[in-house]
Amino acid sequence: SDLADMKLKASAYEGKIAELESLLNQERHARESLQKSQDKLAEMNRKLREETEASAEERNRLIAERDKVQREVEAQKVAMATKEAE
Repeated sequence: SDLADMKLKASAYEGKIAELESLLNQERHARESLQKSQDKLAEMNRKLREETEASAEERNRLIAERDKVQREVEAQKVAMATKEAE
């Protein structure tokens, strides 16, 4: 009967080991999935940051262009006023 008890205990341990291995695999898969999601989020944030920087650069370029045109218009007005005053 001792042998039967030992076989029963060994079988129970093997079942427990298989259960723990299954849980470890589930946890590993969950961690891998989480890591993939975090990597994807980091990539999306990087792309968003690049787009934001690009749009900020474009906005600054347009503002500079507008200011240049505005200065040219003001200079033309001054030149016209000067000619009219002559």
